[in-house]
Amino acid sequence: NKKSARGFDDINIRDAIIRNGQILLGTNNGIYILDSLTFDIIDTHLSNIHINDIEETKSDTVWLASTNGLYTLTESGFAYFDRNDELLDRNINSLHHDSHGHLWLGLQNGAATFDGNKFTYLNAASGLKSTYISTIFGFENEIWLGGNKGITVINNLREVSQNPPPKLVVVQSEKQINWDVVSFNRSSDLNVEYRLNDGAWQKCNSEGGLNLNSFADGQY
Repeated sequence: NKKSARGFDDINIRDAIIRNGQILLGTNNGIYILDSLTFDIIDTHLSNIHINDIEETKSDTVWLASTNGLYTLTESGFAYFDRNDELLDRNINSLHHDSHGHLWLGLQNGAATFDGNKFTYLNAASGLKSTYISTIFGFENEIWLGGNKGITVINNLREVSQNPPPKLVVVQSEKQINWDVVSFNRSSDLNVEYRLNDGAWQKCNSEGGLNLNSFADGQY
């Protein structure tokens, strides 16, 4: 019941690796597994999932970049990565596993690294020339990130810097005060509070406002 790999006219092949005598093809219609000698199709996985890149680490972990987050190869097959909800951008273009054991992700809006515990994000504020990162590769002690505005080269001898601290933007108009927190952290990681004079701190959303129309005249 094997199918021939010939005739992929309607399939967009994005990446391929050879693993255990088999070829893993990442396509716009999931993963195709081929016999590396006969090129017969042995199996398919993740149908209708657009796979952009495949990365195999030195520890034999296989990562898949898709338009809907990360997938990984387990003993029972390909599985949706259980930390995808922490990604600010799940549309992943490219992957690279560096010598420090960090997984680099090229995103539609910047890049990220995963050290096994947390994601760290890079963007224009971090020095990226491109916001759309289409490819990532390592060269000696450097990481090269290519995108829509050229290549950014990062010295990989030092750890990737943390996300820049949140920025608070406050605008007052008449008796209305509005605020917005600009941050590249997850909203659930932000703790935003305000207080009037020496009163108790009040929790609020990262984007909100305070209407002072009901307040008595005076300084606050």
